Order: sequence, then C-alpha cells, then structure tokens
Amino acid sequence: MDGVLLKWWLRYVNSLPIPFTANVVKLYQSIIYNEVVPDIQKNKITLSFSEADKRLVDGSDEHLTILDLSLKISNVLSGRSGGVS
Repeated sequence: MDGVLLKWWLRYVNSLPIPFTANVVKLYQSIIYNEVVPDIQKNKITLSFSEADKRLVDGSDEHLTILDLSLKISNVLSGRSGGVS
C-alpha cells in the first residue's frame, strides 16, 4: 500500500456514511492480512493502531486521529523514520 493508495483510501473513507470504527477496522484488515507487507512493518503499524485507539477512547477528534494514523502508516510502509512516535 503506497502513498497514492493511502490518499485514495482516505478520500473514499471520507465519502462514505460508514461509522468511523468500521473504517479503521477495514484499514487494519487490509494491511495486517496483506502478505506483501513485512511482519516488522505490521508490528509498527499495529502499535500505531493501538495508539490511535487509546486516543479515541480518551476523546480525541476522529478526523485528526485517522489523519495521524494514516501518516504513521505511510511512513512505516515507505521506510521513513518517524512512523511510530
């Protein structure tokens, strides 16, 4: 999943009337069950999902949280540092 696909996914998610949590679950499944993504990247991405989940439970803004999550996932998948804070 590269940056272009991630941008498309974000536009697609924002256009749907599906609850936020369902979109996060779809993103999680599309990455974790993807055999192309190495396990070490999946571990970092899972940590990012955990952080995002905690923020949402603590009352964070949903749109800002998914934007931050998407950027972290993009950084991990592209091999850039800063994927997980």
